[in-house]
Amino acid sequence: MSDKKLVVVLGATGLQGGSVISALLSSPSYAVRGVTRDPSSSAALSLSGKGVHMVAGDLSSPSSLLSAFQGAWAVFGVTLPFTAVPELVQGKNIVDACRAVSVQVLVWSSLSEAKKVSGGKYTKVKHWDEKAEVDEYIKSVQQEAIILQTGGFVENLHNMPLIRSCSQAPGAYIVIWPVVRPATQLPLSYIGPDFGPCVIRALEVWEAGGEGRENLTRAPIPVCSFTMSVEQMIDVLRKVTGTEIRYTRPTQMPTEELQEMMLLVDDGLNFPNVPFPTELFVELGVKFHTFEDYVKDELVPKMENGEL
Repeated sequence: MSDKKLVVVLGATGLQGGSVISALLSSPSYAVRGVTRDPSSSAALSLSGKGVHMVAGDLSSPSSLLSAFQGAWAVFGVTLPFTAVPELVQGKNIVDACRAVSVQVLVWSSLSEAKKVSGGKYTKVKHWDEKAEVDEYIKSVQQEAIILQTGGFVENLHNMPLIRSCSQAPGAYIVIWPVVRPATQLPLSYIGPDFGPCVIRALEVWEAGGEGRENLTRAPIPVCSFTMSVEQMIDVLRKVTGTEIRYTRPTQMPTEELQEMMLLVDDGLNFPNVPFPTELFVELGVKFHTFEDYVKDELVPKMENGEL
């Protein structure tokens, strides 16, 4: 019988879950079970081919989570925003399933509480506040957990996209970064190569117990790769790609929730005065990547392939 510890990863085919799975697969200590709504999807089948046991699960279905978590030593939990099922409900379902099957530790992907960090100024950023409410629920039911908070995803540049080819100037690109002023320093997380290694180091340190475990579970831990302004990012883009980079700053988001989120970030209220990359994980040996790494490794190939 294998002595590997079973880690169940929610959102296995997503950005965060995929990063966690990649890190876990690099270690001989863990068996990996991925949870997705459709195990027959091409993304799920690709993970199966890498040795991940893929199972069906839905965050709105407690019974499916109970089944998916059977035998798990640890669970990585992440919720889906902007769906019919509130993230608070999704998160509570994750926590309750962990408790029901005696999962030893939950690694929970959270965000800052917008109402709290803004002193009540921003009250409509539901997809932040509901995640933070799950933090409190975790404490109230005494589920052992490591709570990680991400910054803005660097990968949003190509996933949303915030950078695209410029129709008015062939060969040029335009960065479309709404609301936030160009000089505002932004805490950013390069999820793909950085988030998973933080999760696996957290699990390793938690398992060892002692002061290391206390440091991980005392309070939520911001996990950001660097801070950078939009104008600094554009400078790097121009330097690395050698192409013309234009810039525009729309002042309105499509919803009040997203508008308040961007204003909060522009006010510098998300992780103010916190140095990044995250010191705790740097001390644990995690090698964080830079924005220049992202441009070279991800954006340049997409530019060359005409994918932007």
